[in-house]
Amino acid sequence: MVLNFYIVNGLLTIDERTFSGIGWRTPNIQGNPARYVAQIQMSSVSENAAKMAAAQMADILISYFPVGSGEGKDREQ
Repeated sequence: MVLNFYIVNGLLTIDERTFSGIGWRTPNIQGNPARYVAQIQMSSVSENAAKMAAAQMADILISYFPVGSGEGKDREQ
């Protein structure tokens, strides 16, 4: 079992079309630190174990990535 998802500018998606196209190939003139794509993959021999791990780790993982304002989720509160 392999779980795969992306974090695009602080938002979760499973669709790579979210970050494809010409808009993602232009220079980041403003230096926005929240303009990124991160691919996250987890694997396990058990589907249930992979789902449980994802549920436990997702919020923690996302907190390390900046959102639109350039701040991590854990720093917005």
